Amino acid sequence: MSSRKYVQYDALTACNAYSFYSLGGMRNTDLVLCEFGILSSMRYLEDLTVGERILTRPAKITEAEILTFARQFDPQPMHVDREAAHNGPLGGLSASGWHTAAIVMRLIVDADPLEGVPWLGLGVDELRWPNPVRPGDTITVEIEVVSVTPSRSKPSHGIVRTGITARNQKDEVVMTLFPNLWIPRRPL
Repeated sequence: MSSRKYVQYDALTACNAYSFYSLGGMRNTDLVLCEFGILSSMRYLEDLTVGERILTRPAKITEAEILTFARQFDPQPMHVDREAAHNGPLGGLSASGWHTAAIVMRLIVDADPLEGVPWLGLGVDELRWPNPVRPGDTITVEIEVVSVTPSRSKPSHGIVRTGITARNQKDEVVMTLFPNLWIPRRPL
């Protein structure tokens, strides 16, 4: 096992501070190395490695948040009415999948995996919600670089395909997707 320290974003600390932890049995390339806890420069296409993984901070989901989001954007009974939800297809109150997607996006933005380079999405493939998010669940997101492809038509950029997996506190997968991102190459 390597003695290197890897980062996990902790949004409760200020100024993009990072906390360190060791992962038993993980390879050096499994999570992004962060020396001295300070990320000093933006990450460009050339800085990304297939297989690289980043974990976000956890986010606890409350019933009030589920109800507020659903009432405004997805007012189906399974998201806004406890009794109807209990008797419905998911067997209880659950967050809208779109609420889960919004939470996942916020966790990714807060983690800032490209260190200042925006996530310019070209599209998303294979969006899935295999398990519902319930009141009191805590969601953590893992971002994995799946492919890195320089653009032939725009040599200043490339396409990065990432795999996003959101899990609850029981390690159950609650959302997966594969975003395709337009990422700049390092300026000359």
